Amino acid sequence: MRSPIVSTLLSILFCVNSVVSGRSKVISITAENWRETLEGEWMLKFYAPWCPACRSMEEDYKQFADWSDDLNIKVGEININEEAGLSGRFIVTALPSIYHAKDGEYRRYVSSRDANSLHRYIEDKIWRGTEPVAWYRHPDSIPMTLMSGLFRTSVIMKNFHETLTETYGFSTTASYVIFALATIATGLLLGLIMVFIIDCVSPPRPRAPPVTPRTKDEIGAGDVADKESADEGGKSTGRESLSGSEREDSQRAEKDRKSDASEGEEEGKHSRASSQSSSRTSQEWEQVHGAEAEDAENELSVERNISADKEEGQGEVRKRNVKSDETKEE
Repeated sequence: MRSPIVSTLLSILFCVNSVVSGRSKVISITAENWRETLEGEWMLKFYAPWCPACRSMEEDYKQFADWSDDLNIKVGEININEEAGLSGRFIVTALPSIYHAKDGEYRRYVSSRDANSLHRYIEDKIWRGTEPVAWYRHPDSIPMTLMSGLFRTSVIMKNFHETLTETYGFSTTASYVIFALATIATGLLLGLIMVFIIDCVSPPRPRAPPVTPRTKDEIGAGDVADKESADEGGKSTGRESLSGSEREDSQRAEKDRKSDASEGEEEGKHSRASSQSSSRTSQEWEQVHGAEAEDAENELSVERNISADKEEGQGEVRKRNVKSDETKEE
């Protein structure tokens, strides 16, 4: 850590150096030259002229830039009012925002914004303790390039809206209606382009012509023509008098009839087989039921015989008892 005396001396040297040089060493970064920051070591500041915090650190940043040659770095600044695309590339959400760049790696600077802190950040290589931004947040990545285009488009639309309302005197509602119609037209145009690309990549298959059945009048006219041709030449047949499309229709009709006939035969076979199986099952059921009925009748007859035998035995016993009583009385 430096003492306050050393910090004061550095500030004095910054002021002297800036007076001697007569011009600032801060490089203005635009959309045309921002790729220079992918090589070497840079400090980049995003600012806006209307930002109070940006104005308060302007002198410190200039003093830090005066020592850029001694630190072997380059110091740049980006005005977000003029370079909306770059603010989209870096996703600038607060002002001022400072980034450190080293050979294509970008790190967000979050320390104090005075000249001494910036000087120590570079001289002591404090930036090594900060992780660089992720690949998808890198300003040269595809997502950030798309974000840059989105920011530029928003600025163009804002300027167009201000031109309509301030220069040409349109109302705000009329401007919004114009933007809505332009959005719908753009969507329709993009949809048309997509359909055209899809048709070129995978064209649709050709459709077969529909088959129209012939009417009775056409069939009758064809039969008359067949008879006349047979009477005149004796060699031509009914099919030869038909045209190509009519022949195809007749062939298709014959195929349909054959397929219908084969289907009918298969259905008849299935129905016969099912009827035969049902008759077999009914016969087996009748046989089983008849056997059960015969067994039941046999059991009933046996029970009847047993009961008859019992009754006959009881009658004989009664007769014997009566005879014994009669003999006793005598």
